[in-house]
Amino acid sequence: MKNLKPFNGDAKKEYKDAVSRMPRNSVSRSRLELIEDDIETVYDHYKKEFDNSSLNDVKIHNWSAKQKEDLLSLYGYHKKIIRNIKNNITNQQIMTIRSTCQNCTIDSVNTMDHILPKIAFPEYAVNGYNLFPCCSICNGYKADITDHSAFLNLFIDELPSVQYLFVEVHDNIDCLNFDFFLSNSKGVISNSLYKKIENHYTNLHLIQRMKAASLTYLAEFISTNKHYYKKLGRESIIEAVLESIDEDRRAYGFNYWKCSLKLALISSEVFWNYMDNLCV
Repeated sequence: MKNLKPFNGDAKKEYKDAVSRMPRNSVSRSRLELIEDDIETVYDHYKKEFDNSSLNDVKIHNWSAKQKEDLLSLYGYHKKIIRNIKNNITNQQIMTIRSTCQNCTIDSVNTMDHILPKIAFPEYAVNGYNLFPCCSICNGYKADITDHSAFLNLFIDELPSVQYLFVEVHDNIDCLNFDFFLSNSKGVISNSLYKKIENHYTNLHLIQRMKAASLTYLAEFISTNKHYYKKLGRESIIEAVLESIDEDRRAYGFNYWKCSLKLALISSEVFWNYMDNLCV
């Protein structure tokens, strides 16, 4: 996963445009127009805390039930305001990660995650700084947890350029098996950030999801390297894979799960014994 550049448009203007696209004489639009000054105030507050990396200090506003309903009605993944925000964010990122959910780096972006949950903070339902391109699987897991600090905020929480995602390779009779795990054994990552990384992986079930995705990738990796292993030997394969890991870490993030898996495989005698058996 990689840190993303956040929305850099005018969040208040987008909000006003969304309200202006509501039916002119609708009761909801009239109610929203009455609280326009309040929305400007809370948007300014959010931006200040966002810039200070202090979203924990954003307070829940005491909206009426009808006002909450009106604010939530502005959100819809296929509505113009959300398309504008999504395009603004994704177009700032490097091409390699634009269509992949960076919360997991497994599935495709097909929804927008609310950093502060929209049920508790309906005023930020269409605030560009509160929206993160996401897959529906991650979004579904996040919907069950209202504490946003239980997850990494990849706009704000700077990911370390040291390895914390590892893989252990096992021999399972006639096939390979492996387990992903997190570690900060050298203590290079601060305790607070590492705890947030652990929570993120746990709450989004990333260890299990990465292992499931790896089963398909493992077959591809073996198929790609089997021919060259026969002709060139172990050292040539290791050199080529290490180069690919360096490239992928720059493109997809230092702890991209495929990088951790590839590094574990080429470092494992279990893997090389398996390759020897395949090449007999």
